Amino acid sequence: MISRTKWTVVGKATKIRQRKRGLWITVKGKLNNECSSFQTTVDCWLPFSLDDQRKNFYKKFAATGVLVFEGKDTYFLTEALA
Repeated sequence: MISRTKWTVVGKATKIRQRKRGLWITVKGKLNNECSSFQTTVDCWLPFSLDDQRKNFYKKFAATGVLVFEGKDTYFLTEALA
């Protein structure tokens, strides 16, 4: 199931794993939308089409997208970097 509301994640990457079509980035920071905001650690999927090789995600990661719920797993699907 995919959330209908747009979420933003702002924080720092703690772990980055490279895959064939993108990056899995574990981000510790703030997850918020227009109604709520909270501190959390979330896994973010970043496709290579959005990846800017010049950015250092360990210093700052800011993105907008949706949350995806699959069974017990929840992750953030990045649609745009801020």
